[in-house]
Amino acid sequence: MQVKRVSITVFSVLFSLLLPSLVYAQRNQPEVVSIPDANLATAVREIIGDSITTHTLLDLTGLRVEERGIENLTGLEHARNLRRLHLQRNAISDISPLAGLTQLTELLLSVNNISDVSPLVELKKPPAVYMNQNPLSYDSINTHIPVIQAKGIEIGFDERVPRYLVTISDPTEQGAVNSPFPLRFVVEVQDQRRKPFSGVPVTFGITVGDGTLTAADRRTDATGKATARLKLGRTVGTTVVRVTAAHIQHPDL
Repeated sequence: MQVKRVSITVFSVLFSLLLPSLVYAQRNQPEVVSIPDANLATAVREIIGDSITTHTLLDLTGLRVEERGIENLTGLEHARNLRRLHLQRNAISDISPLAGLTQLTELLLSVNNISDVSPLVELKKPPAVYMNQNPLSYDSINTHIPVIQAKGIEIGFDERVPRYLVTISDPTEQGAVNSPFPLRFVVEVQDQRRKPFSGVPVTFGITVGDGTLTAADRRTDATGKATARLKLGRTVGTTVVRVTAAHIQHPDL
């Protein structure tokens, strides 16, 4: 009986020693990476071959895909050795897959649909970043880009300033006392080039009359619009709603 106990003990020790090695090997097996954008997947295969895995993507150090109709960058987050990435003149809006690409030294994103540059805040090295002709949001220009520049990163972009408040809803409608106003108050913020500006702080306020506003303090959406609803008070008369936005002020509605 003593011999049997010894053999079982030895087997258990050997198994416990082998188990970490097996786990390590499994974790280091290459995994197939999905690149949903067909145009991007084609461009990647042209460089690394048909097999797109977590291992083969590490061989990708440069990628130039201009004017290829690319919309989705999912999958590139695994190309952690990318140094040069040219993506000009595509239809890209979400650059979050680039957040972990810390080896980048050159990133060209001009002429796309990018509004949010916050994923680039985590870049460590000082790459040259160019993203001119993108509809950058208010926060991107006034918050995120200054943080990126403070790291010594050169970033090219088009300055945008809120300049115009355009009334979308009709401000002359009549409504019943103590009831919701039949129309929403909708305004659009535009920059100096008359382009819709997203993320701009907008405030609706009642300056004359009685009533309450919902969503009266918010930011413009992806189309540059901000909306508020009015519930009229118990007092008969004229109600005036004033809209203000960062850097600009609209006449009374």
